[in-house]
Amino acid sequence: MHNPYRGGTADVWYSGPDGDLWIEYKYVEKLPRSEAIRPDLTPLQKRWLNARHDEGRTVAVILGTPDGGVIYQDKDWSIPQSTEQLEARMVTLRELAKWITSKTGVT
Repeated sequence: MHNPYRGGTADVWYSGPDGDLWIEYKYVEKLPRSEAIRPDLTPLQKRWLNARHDEGRTVAVILGTPDGGVIYQDKDWSIPQSTEQLEARMVTLRELAKWITSKTGVT
């Protein structure tokens, strides 16, 4: 399911034999150098993601960049991080796809 227009609900729902995964996708053209960064989530998105996490569902926020992406899990989408911290967590697009399939069991 891909529903980028419903307020609050994560952008994409993936389902497979190993489980479900809800992901909110965000994108930045370039990581800022002078400030702490966190994904630009609306209050409704934060409430929805936190509530699903509290229910035990697998939810994530992926912050995409031209160089790859950062996977936020376990409510760490609300914790500001430095550019250096995010660069250390950056994974390639291939690694993002592998992570998604590892959560759902879809190959």
